[in-house]
Amino acid sequence: MKRYNNVILGEVIVAGDDIYGGSDRLLSKVIPKTGVVVKRVDTTSLDEIASAIGPWTKLVWLESPKNPRQMVSNIREIVKMAHAHDALVLVDNSIMSPVVSQPLELGADIVMHSATKFIAGHSDVMAGVLAVRGERLAKVLYFLQNAKGSGLAPFDCWLCLQGIKTMALQIEKQQVKLHAFITL
Repeated sequence: MKRYNNVILGEVIVAGDDIYGGSDRLLSKVIPKTGVVVKRVDTTSLDEIASAIGPWTKLVWLESPKNPRQMVSNIREIVKMAHAHDALVLVDNSIMSPVVSQPLELGADIVMHSATKFIAGHSDVMAGVLAVRGERLAKVLYFLQNAKGSGLAPFDCWLCLQGIKTMALQIEKQQVKLHAFITL
């Protein structure tokens, strides 16, 4: 096996065919240059995912619900398939609040949240959150964050903390307004 930057050439990432633009650019323009193969599938189709995952798969990356079409993937079943091949599952949960959707509870290994939308709650900070399952993965992520210097400034952290304090209440009020609108 040949290695390139500590990656075995030919390793596979199975990713959704309709994901956030920044993630899409990373997976279509940057990752393939490292020798990692990216297979794009409709993550709402368990058959497509099952046929794409194999022994070389290291990560399954999906967004659920998908934006803008709001299509939902069966995270629990995808996790079972991926873990059967020792692959990690990353769920981009940015379109949902962590109050409403908790992919770690469904078995996902990594969950990505847009702190700009729900966690800070006021669109006054540009931030994201990666929540991970297990100490080993947390240590790997912490090392990368520390090495690359991608931590937030103290004021940005304070803005996120302020939003977290009222996030559940904000989501509850949004749900009530949405329900009222739908039942009109």
